[in-house]
Amino acid sequence: MSVSALVGLWLAAMSSAAPTVVEVIPPYKTEKSWTFFRNQGNCTAGAAQPAGSEILMMAYDAERKAFSISFTNSRATDLKDGDQRTMDIRLHRPGGVLDDGWEGVGFAVFIMPDGRAMFVSQLMDIPAVRDFGEMEAVVFIDHGKTAGSFHMRDPKFAVKELIRCALEARIKA
Repeated sequence: MSVSALVGLWLAAMSSAAPTVVEVIPPYKTEKSWTFFRNQGNCTAGAAQPAGSEILMMAYDAERKAFSISFTNSRATDLKDGDQRTMDIRLHRPGGVLDDGWEGVGFAVFIMPDGRAMFVSQLMDIPAVRDFGEMEAVVFIDHGKTAGSFHMRDPKFAVKELIRCALEARIKA
């Protein structure tokens, strides 16, 4: 399943009052390695892990000044829809600098139609937007084990577009 299809389906399911009637939300832009979606009051950017099928998503809500990060894991088959996890997030910056300031972040688990688990973080404050825009790689650690790791291209571009989109969505709301 493509980034566009998976993220669009997930966004539609999260915003649908009747989950059995879900219409995929189309992206408004695909540029560099990112696909962008406009939602009600916020925006989402998604990118596939290079040479893999897992997806990383970032969402920003300009009204609440809140950021969240989500990722898929097709090997997390022991989890159920609605499970909760607490993870540490390790950000690797250019030059190998590690930022481990995002510890104990809450994640909700959603099981996607294709069976893979989608981990969706709690809302985080503004510093998270800056930090994720400077990352080169991100690792999600669940009870000492790697739940996901992503080497990302152009995160600064993605964060700038995400903020621009969210501010525009806020003005139109």
